Amino acid sequence: MQEYNTRIDAFEQELKISSKNDRWYVIVRVITILCFIVFGFFFSRTIRYEFLFLSLSCLLIFFIVMRFHKKILHRIDLLSILLQINKNELNVLNGEKNRYDNGSEFNIPGHSFSFDLDFFGEASLYQYLNRCGTYPGRHFFATYLCDPLSSEQIVESQLAIKELAAKVNFRQDVLAFGIKSEDSKKSYSQLVNWLHQKSLFSSSVANIIIWISPIFLILSFFIYLSFDITIFWKICSSIFIFNLFYFSTFAKKIQLDLSHFETAVNQLEQYRSIFQKIESENFESKLLNQLQGKLVEGNYKASTAISKLSSYID
Repeated sequence: MQEYNTRIDAFEQELKISSKNDRWYVIVRVITILCFIVFGFFFSRTIRYEFLFLSLSCLLIFFIVMRFHKKILHRIDLLSILLQINKNELNVLNGEKNRYDNGSEFNIPGHSFSFDLDFFGEASLYQYLNRCGTYPGRHFFATYLCDPLSSEQIVESQLAIKELAAKVNFRQDVLAFGIKSEDSKKSYSQLVNWLHQKSLFSSSVANIIIWISPIFLILSFFIYLSFDITIFWKICSSIFIFNLFYFSTFAKKIQLDLSHFETAVNQLEQYRSIFQKIESENFESKLLNQLQGKLVEGNYKASTAISKLSSYID
């Protein structure tokens, strides 16, 4: 219990400092964007390039500060979650209910023993033990409880649990990333379906159109501006109208995909952080090393693959 109180004090102190830094970043961002506008206005009035330089410099500083500010906001979110995690552990030790999912969605009425022994639901074994932050984790844990293990597997699991019990920082960081992903059965299914669905422009004809059409549009417009040949303006207009018509046929599907992108990016980023944490941890137990090995194939890591995927949609 003392350990959780100590961690709560440390996280509250760090959160206070981070929140103060957050306010300073907001002030700097406001100042830099105002300077960008002011210097830009002076440049438009005087056409003096030193004002243009100052304006663009302020814009560059704004984006640099925004990048660091994003990291601070990410840390503030994690600290808030870590505080909740440790306060929850104190509450459980004091006899209060665990705040995490009770696993009622995994209840199987026909199962040989889980239904009779109340493995899932309010005040169940699952709810008391559950420390899973993601839907795949919750699903795996439910399966783990319902599938009998051999005596050898039980011993391996006990050794793994004993080792993890001492790795408080590791466990809570992984849980915090999982909670931050805010995933659910629905969002996880959407992510998996999106990963397996074909691209909107997977056909060879569509690929040709999306590459050739803009090239011809720009080329026609350039020739018209350079040589004032009317026919190229008509060609340019026709291609532009064709592009609007062609891409509008995909508008509904694109809009639907975009509505899932923000959730997907956050989920993938947190999954990447979880995998990276697991990949970099040193384990002694056989079971934990086996599980860790599933995240690495040669020199290629799961976190690297997810990071690459995230870059495509972020």
